[in-house]
Parts: sequence; C-alpha cells; structure tokens
Amino acid sequence: MPRVPTIALFVAATSLLGACASPRPAVSRRTTLTSAELQTGYREAEAAAEDVALGKYTDALARADNAVRLAPQNPWALYNRAAALHHLGRSEDAVAAYQNAEVQFGEDRWGRSLAIYGRARAFDDIGRCDEAKRAYDEFASLVRSNDARAADMALSYASQCRATEAPPSVEAPLVTEMTTALRSGNYALVLELKDKLPPTAGANPWIDYNAGAAFAGLGKTDEAIAAFERAERQFGEGDRWGRSVAIWGRARALDSAGRCAEAAQAVEDYARVVGGSDPRTLRVATSYASSCP
Repeated sequence: MPRVPTIALFVAATSLLGACASPRPAVSRRTTLTSAELQTGYREAEAAAEDVALGKYTDALARADNAVRLAPQNPWALYNRAAALHHLGRSEDAVAAYQNAEVQFGEDRWGRSLAIYGRARAFDDIGRCDEAKRAYDEFASLVRSNDARAADMALSYASQCRATEAPPSVEAPLVTEMTTALRSGNYALVLELKDKLPPTAGANPWIDYNAGAAFAGLGKTDEAIAAFERAERQFGEGDRWGRSVAIWGRARALDSAGRCAEAAQAVEDYARVVGGSDPRTLRVATSYASSCP
C-alpha cells in the first residue's frame, strides 16, 4: 500500500454557488477577482491545513480546489492541493500538483523545498525510485545550508526507495477498503474489515492505524490509543512518517478525552520524531496541545 506523504500543510475551500433561477442573456465571463474573493481564497488555504492535519483529506482537497480558484497566485493553495491528493493515494496527480506549487513559489526557498520534498515522497510511494532520488537530491541541495539534518534525512529516504515489483499482499485489498470506509466516516465498517483479516496476514501498521482512527471516531479512546501505539511500534524507526502520524493520532485521541497531560506528552513525542523537517505542522500540533481543556 502506498505510503502517505511526510509533510502536511495549509489548504481550504467552500462549495461553489449554483446557477440563477431564470434564463438571462448571455454575458462574457468575469475573469478578475475582487479583493474579498482573494481574501477568502487565502483564508480557505490556511483553514485547509487543519483538514490535512486532522486527516480530513477529501475536505482538504475540496477546500484546496476552491482556494486555487479564488487565489490562483497563492502557492500554498497549490501546495495544499498536492498534499491532499498525496494523502488520498493519488500520487501521480500529486506529483504534477507539487511541481505546479514549486513553480509558483519562485524565489521562496522554504516553499520550494517543501514542494520538492513532497514530489520526492510521491515518486517514492509509487516506486519511481530514479525520479524520487533526483528530487531528494534537489531538496537536500536546497536546504543543506540551513537544515543539514533534513538534508541527510532526505538522502536516507532516497537510499531506502524500492521499486514496486512485488505482488500485493493478502491483506492489501482489505486495507484499501478500510481506508475508503474511514474517509467516508463508516467507522463500524473499518473495524468489521479488520476482523476479516486472516490470521496469516502479514503485519501492516496501517491496519492498526485505521482501526485507531475508527475507534477514535466512535469515542472509544482506550481502544484508539492502544491501536495507535501498536501502529507506532510496527512503523518502527524505519518509517518516521508512519510513526509520526500514529503518534499524532494518539495525541488527538488523548486530547478528545480531556487527558491533557498525556496529550501534551504525545505531542512532545511527535516533535521528537518530526524534528525540524516540518515546523508548520508541528506548530499546528502544539496549538492543539495548548488548547486542551
């Protein structure tokens, strides 16, 4: 199953308004945007970051599409669209979206670095290792002077990339169904699918991660925390992104249960794993910990 991307940042959107009630003479389409529309586009792009951080990837994509429509010159709207596509498993589409964001960032080295890194991870996820390694190298060259640790981490990921040649595992179709059910909010179905996995199925941390998210959605905090902890152990040291999202899930479950001291500790664990590679998402996580009642 493809990995989800490492960096998740800002996106947002609203639904488009409908057509008029009665026929009117045809008019030329307006091509300029008002300042109010531009401001709405920027707010949409910022709000979508929370959708991505909370795992609401379908909502994030819709918000990103609207943000791009209202503020097409805002590179963060394009970046967030790419991140949402990547989280939804649409890695091929994400590659193109990350490239669009990279061009729009222009001389903004920080934004460009995130877009390049996202592209590298998307290529990595679909086993296009030569392209992934080139993108990792671009990222490392761009950030090394300011963040040697992030550069080294990217090169480490490049060395770990493996082409997707193996046939899908026994549990892969059920994991895909679990993910689809989770996105639609059908938490009971997620757990039913987990129970259908054969005893011989190989270990897959995304199974426990999806189960943890479903338990959290059902308000079963203890079960959610246990599932997220199992996923975290299975991800291990080799998949820092997987570990980080499992820890973040645990932090959010603890926060929802009002167990603030434990939630704060989980956010500290998250910070240690993420390090300096994703400061914007880390700030979102810290804000949630500080708002725990």
